[in-house]
Amino acid sequence: MVWRRRREVTVPELDGMTVSRLSRRSLLATAAAAPLAPARAQPLQPVDLLIDWKPAPTYAGFYIARETGAFERRGLDVRIVEGHGASVAAEMVGTGKEYWIGSSSAAATAIGRSKGLPIRSLAVYYRRTPTVLYSRAEDRIDAPRDLLGKRVGLVPGSVTIDEYRALLAANRIDRSKIKEAVVDWDSKALLDGKVDALID
Repeated sequence: MVWRRRREVTVPELDGMTVSRLSRRSLLATAAAAPLAPARAQPLQPVDLLIDWKPAPTYAGFYIARETGAFERRGLDVRIVEGHGASVAAEMVGTGKEYWIGSSSAAATAIGRSKGLPIRSLAVYYRRTPTVLYSRAEDRIDAPRDLLGKRVGLVPGSVTIDEYRALLAANRIDRSKIKEAVVDWDSKALLDGKVDALID
């Protein structure tokens, strides 16, 4: 989970009916640690939470919290918005034009920070995020060097593109000797034989 710093949000105090100005950090820490508050007459604070991809088990906690009323009990009306990859999500949160909080991978957050984006990690829901190179058994891709001369499908906006480039660099593989193709986020291109491998 990442967020952009230096923005304040007006929210109802959890122990009373007055309104105060809280930083995002205070807001999130209070919401996470506070006991369940009784129903209140004040309107809920709208929050758009940008997830970095399509709804999936990775984001189950967000959906469960929304559906069970956990956000609402803390004075938040959370709308979950689909993203287009961890790198895109990190950039959107970092620029702060539309979203101030969202999910992103550690790699995308680190890349965003290296580019000067004012984002920080708030929580980790996977200690180790697996990035996998998928292929069909008949294509015999067992090691990075087996990608030479093959077609690799890459999803635009995904941090896996940066990880793929790092994999090639670490193994001293000339990227120009691999055919790269833009693919959708599903496995259709691999199953239809349009690419020999996908990275996810």
